[in-house]
Amino acid sequence: MKRLLALLGVLLLILGACAPEPEKDPLVGTWQARIPVDGAALGVSDFDGRLEVNLTLTFGADGKCTFDLDEERLRGDLPGFEGALTDYMLQRLYRQAGNQQAADAAMEQSVGMTCAEYVAQLVADMDLEGMLLGSLAKTNATEDYRIESDRLVIAEKAVAYTLQGDSLKLSGDVLGQGLALLGLTELELTRIG
Repeated sequence: MKRLLALLGVLLLILGACAPEPEKDPLVGTWQARIPVDGAALGVSDFDGRLEVNLTLTFGADGKCTFDLDEERLRGDLPGFEGALTDYMLQRLYRQAGNQQAADAAMEQSVGMTCAEYVAQLVADMDLEGMLLGSLAKTNATEDYRIESDRLVIAEKAVAYTLQGDSLKLSGDVLGQGLALLGLTELELTRIG
């Protein structure tokens, strides 16, 4: 009887080891996107300033997806980008008027300030930080997700996705209007963990 029970126990162990594993979610892990904000995103093809927004998505085995925007880096890099944008806009005004003196005189007459003052005010009023952080609506949030056929559903919004090895491409409204605002229709992510 003991031998029979021992044999049955060994048989159960062997069957358990041979049983198929449950299907593994291929998205589980950490993915990073580097989203460029440049002249093309702003609709100004000859502006060569560049800012990179780093976004991390972590898909958990529990069906949760966490969005994490590197706000600290964005805030640190933004002043340099705003400075480049200010310089670009000033140079455009100066070229259109023929020179700096003519541009400043016309601006003084029109709005009561120099071109530099006007452009500085304009860039400040743009509130690029608020625009970028506000447009990336799901940043620093955790949402439910699931895979349905060829769609990834995050917070009940379905987006098309393509997964090839350590590369994930999302097409659609995964970040609210954030991608469209930046002139993008897809988000490309790379597995980092």
